[in-house]
Amino acid sequence: MKILLLQTPVWGVYEPPFALSLLSAILKKEGEDVTAIDLNLELFDSRTAKYNSSWAIEQSFLWSDPEFVAGFFKENSEEINKHIQRILEIKPDLIGFTLNLASKLSALKYASLIKEQLPDVKIIFGGHIFFREEEGEVERILKSGLVDFIVTGEGDQAFPELVKTIKESGDFDKCLGIIYNKSGEYVRTPPRPYLKDLDSLPFLDFSQLPLDKYQRPHWLGNHLTIQMSRGCPWKCVFCGATTYWKGFRTMSGQRMYDEIAFHIKNFPDIEHIEFMDLLLNGNMRALEEFADAMIANPPKEGLRWHANAIIRPEMTPEILQKLKKSGCLRLTYGIESGSQRVLDLMKKNYRIPDADKVLKATYEAGILIKANFMFGFPGETEEDFKMTLEFLERNAKYISVAYPSFSFCVPESNSYLGENTEEFGILENSADNLYWRSMDGKNTYPERMRRWEEFSNFARGLGVDIGIGLNTSLEQHRWFNLGYYYKSIEKNEDALESFRKYLNFDPENKTILKEVRLLENSIEK
Repeated sequence: MKILLLQTPVWGVYEPPFALSLLSAILKKEGEDVTAIDLNLELFDSRTAKYNSSWAIEQSFLWSDPEFVAGFFKENSEEINKHIQRILEIKPDLIGFTLNLASKLSALKYASLIKEQLPDVKIIFGGHIFFREEEGEVERILKSGLVDFIVTGEGDQAFPELVKTIKESGDFDKCLGIIYNKSGEYVRTPPRPYLKDLDSLPFLDFSQLPLDKYQRPHWLGNHLTIQMSRGCPWKCVFCGATTYWKGFRTMSGQRMYDEIAFHIKNFPDIEHIEFMDLLLNGNMRALEEFADAMIANPPKEGLRWHANAIIRPEMTPEILQKLKKSGCLRLTYGIESGSQRVLDLMKKNYRIPDADKVLKATYEAGILIKANFMFGFPGETEEDFKMTLEFLERNAKYISVAYPSFSFCVPESNSYLGENTEEFGILENSADNLYWRSMDGKNTYPERMRRWEEFSNFARGLGVDIGIGLNTSLEQHRWFNLGYYYKSIEKNEDALESFRKYLNFDPENKTILKEVRLLENSIEK
């Protein structure tokens, strides 16, 4: 059976899609004929000027707009038709798409174009959005007739079993963790138990993905992104990740080392390993075992790595010095706030004095520090915000990058915060987006932006880089989002002014040009 794995827009362009790399490895281990194509990267490389900003993470929500996606496919039909022709030449029996919220519509468009030419090909959708999908969403997708099966949980076991069941014309009701159309009835099989032994997974397969074409942040250089754990032992209320990664599981330290050594042997030009885990220090024993293995037998002289980490007392000077010796260049800590009261509201499981100690010890071990901060968490007062500034000032000499989240604070739909908006004083009809407002009217998008800008200017004044995680400029980000904010509260003249200011930086942006025309017509009427 020929299997094709696809990633459609929009997704990051800094590293290969993790799902394609993992599923390709698993299926090849089962003896399957697998091809993996990152269509997202190919479309990014061939984009025209008007779509220059469309891969910016801060504008990714545009890909959830049916009109935007339809326009993109129409204007890029020549390149997309080449993709379809290549797929026809592969002659796949089965095609798997990995989805996120922003890639769902483009995946459906590709599925439609493929089904027109290959009506008998089996199409499978999977991804985080199906771990806990919106009510009726799966049924709408299956009803379209474009998708035959949907994998609803982790795909590393469900997907290969589904492939085997299709090959053997078996009973799909026995295949756990899928949804499919059975004679007009949507059948949802029982959920599949989560994989506990991550050591059993094969090494990621990057052999068909063009590693040299992915973007390289200047400080990373030639890098490879891998994942060694799933989930998080903490339950921060703003984080939606714990709803799709059940529990916390990690590979052993030796297995982590073996994966890196394998890839360095196959890709000797790799200079840096980027861990995409939510945190690397969820299991201190595994982390120390990994460090010991890296020190005892370095896969490559001068190889460096960086990862996310949580503040915990176990991050002692001795452990941090060992991490440095193993090649750790930087750790990213989710500080979020300098107010213990706000941290408690967030259910962040650390104390401010511990953060002071860990940052100091990390710095003294010679490891660079990136500290993440958010603004406007429900209940945060001006006094709480000032405590965050004081925290930054107190630790400025230790922090290389004080990153102010460009989304400030978002009630994600799958998070406790997003599902309990009334408890946190958020207006229900404004939840699940950047522009939510508090019931008392004090916490608004412009107010969160003010704190974000004040923090950023304060950090610069202290000589601390803010390492903005934007693909567009600060000014573009400001006017783009203020435009949509004012539009959301029906202040059309303010929205129009903001969008016009945005066009000073990105004059060919088709989406914003359309917004300007609509607002001009609305105001004239």
